[in-house]
Amino acid sequence: MRALLISSGVLILALTALRAVLGRQVPARVTYALWGLVLLRLLLPFELPQSRVSVMNYVPQPTARVQAAQPAPQEETGQTPAADGPQQPAQALPSAGEAQAAEQTGLRPWLRRVWLGGAVVLGVWMLAQNLRFARRLRRSRTRLEIPACPLPVYECPWLPSPCLFGVVRPAVYLNPAASRDPQARGWALRHELQHWRHGDPVWCLLRCVCLAVYWFDPLVWLAAVLSHRDCELACDEGVTAKLPPRQRLAYGQCLLALTPAQRAPSLRGIAAAGLSESARELQARLAAIVKNYRPAVWAVVLTLAAALCLAAATLTGASPAAQGEEASSALSQAQSDALATEGQQTAIGRDADAALEALKAGIRVNEAGELGFTVPQTGFDGSEWFIAVYGTVRMGDNAAMSVHYLEQQQAEHAWQPGQWVAIGPAQELWLYELWLSAGLPSEGTDEPYLTVDLLPYVAAAQEQQDAQAAQQLAGVLPAGETLYARYTLADGSTVLYSSRGASFAEAEPFTGGVYRIGADGRAETLFENGYGDGCTVWEPVDVGGRVLFGCAVQLATTVQTYLWTLQNGRALAVDVPGETLAYLGGGQFAVTSSAWDAVGMVENGRMQPAGGHTCKQYWLYWDEATVSLREYGGVPITEQQLLALELSRAEAENLPADLAMIRADGGAVDSIYLRGNGVVNINYHFDQREKDGTMTGAEYHNITLVWTEGEGYSAVNYQPWSSNWLQTLDQGGIYQAAAFPQIADDPA
Repeated sequence: MRALLISSGVLILALTALRAVLGRQVPARVTYALWGLVLLRLLLPFELPQSRVSVMNYVPQPTARVQAAQPAPQEETGQTPAADGPQQPAQALPSAGEAQAAEQTGLRPWLRRVWLGGAVVLGVWMLAQNLRFARRLRRSRTRLEIPACPLPVYECPWLPSPCLFGVVRPAVYLNPAASRDPQARGWALRHELQHWRHGDPVWCLLRCVCLAVYWFDPLVWLAAVLSHRDCELACDEGVTAKLPPRQRLAYGQCLLALTPAQRAPSLRGIAAAGLSESARELQARLAAIVKNYRPAVWAVVLTLAAALCLAAATLTGASPAAQGEEASSALSQAQSDALATEGQQTAIGRDADAALEALKAGIRVNEAGELGFTVPQTGFDGSEWFIAVYGTVRMGDNAAMSVHYLEQQQAEHAWQPGQWVAIGPAQELWLYELWLSAGLPSEGTDEPYLTVDLLPYVAAAQEQQDAQAAQQLAGVLPAGETLYARYTLADGSTVLYSSRGASFAEAEPFTGGVYRIGADGRAETLFENGYGDGCTVWEPVDVGGRVLFGCAVQLATTVQTYLWTLQNGRALAVDVPGETLAYLGGGQFAVTSSAWDAVGMVENGRMQPAGGHTCKQYWLYWDEATVSLREYGGVPITEQQLLALELSRAEAENLPADLAMIRADGGAVDSIYLRGNGVVNINYHFDQREKDGTMTGAEYHNITLVWTEGEGYSAVNYQPWSSNWLQTLDQGGIYQAAAFPQIADDPA
């Protein structure tokens, strides 16, 4: 956090100064884009790549006492790490030094609680404001038909000024002054659509997130204010870029007329683009619109060069060379001090050092595979111990996240002498970094402190598990196959996935088979790959205490899933209907199944729908009584029963209009199915006719509604890119009451 606040603060101040110096010499859209660097830095709070140009090289690093300790005695052959691991003398605090130094004070837990409390309060307040704003919009809005507009447009009588609101389903909202004046409406729509093209609803949301997380940092609030102003300037610039002077003046006059003298207090904290603060803030915007500033090439080049330098200086961490010199110097001094004062420490100091060494010697992986340590029995009370376990986990190629363990125990000082403290299963602790830091009080100026790298212990345990797995694989995998993936199931058995030839990366399909080794060592072959290399792992999931695992085979036009569970100590095959089985959680699954094509031909005067490659999603659930998957079948309901369901506010308004629109266009609603998991499928069609009226076929379509707790039934938007409202809700083709009647339930 310390490095993040320093580097982000430097970046914000530098961009603020750059913005003030260059002014209108740089296009507003360039200035607005530069705030993305601040957003990136604030939303990536992890250790960054190290660089010699980082600003953190010039910031004094927090230090802790460095001690020259003798190697700890070895314990449990095969589980203790090599001597180049934690057996080396304790070094200065590692790359996560800021966190460790803060841990040494008793303040970090309290500061964390204060920060978290403020973030939660502000975040909840902002969320409540936005939900209330969205609810007011839905309740009071009136749809305006603007054929050429790619977004829905509504009028809200209470809205002080036009705005663009919504991240998933953005829409333009106009106040009466803008919606009832054709010229004002045109300019307002241009302005809000420019916000949409810039993606400003997303940036507004992320800005609110940063304010909630960094509520205590005034520089973040400054960046939010300035970036909001630059957002509006960039939007104005985009609208007026190619307009003649007369039209720019008309646009500026329209903005002035549509902006209230004061912003309503209820609109503060709203993540909406286009809500202006007040008429006073329009002065800079009007000047830019009317004067039409011409950017200078030299200023743009200078700005981009400065942005690159700032990114290199603030989006990187301190150079390891700089840290190494400081650590080496501290270590040498510590060793000299230790030699000079050997045998002359106070009794408390010697006891503290010995206690820390005993703690280090007690770190191990036990027989259950858990990494942990034993709190040594010394003269120190449990409340005097400071012990912290923390690390870093990768979240992708360029992302990471800090993790902490045993925080509750440390906060409560719940360390009992002789107690075994488990950090977690060693197999699950293979992180990018994992450290243990410990400290004890001392009468000296420096308190004894210990830092141990835990990854060598994890590696040793992993090597032992790999050796055991190699013994298990002997005689199980066919010749020429290597281990691809391995999972341990709840009964202690192991599922193995293999590849032919060299091992593949985990994301690649496996090319071998699926095998299971029981807890008794008995092996069985579950699947032999005869399909080439088109197989992927269906990872084990826990469904009500029962484990399901399997694999998926990519065929020419479909995906076949093979699924197994454990029954009486053996693997039991589970029948999987349909294609591409996906687990949704809570015992719920989804599959796809071929449906009727969009066109049914007339034969002998009757419509004959033809099966094709149009696929629909159907829903399954796990039935423990039959140890099988079953389908949520559909029961037919009438249109009146449909409209009597608990609809969301939006659907209560839109659904009757959708059905009326179908009929107005010459279509007909054919069937409506209600399923036991709260899914409603509405099937409708449009006749296809020749010019003389002869019917040649029909186009089949559907609308799907899903039920959500607290909201009711809402339509699923399958094609958000479509400008036609019905098309956005349509998958093509029709749903059946059940895709797999032999396993379907009647929800009635």
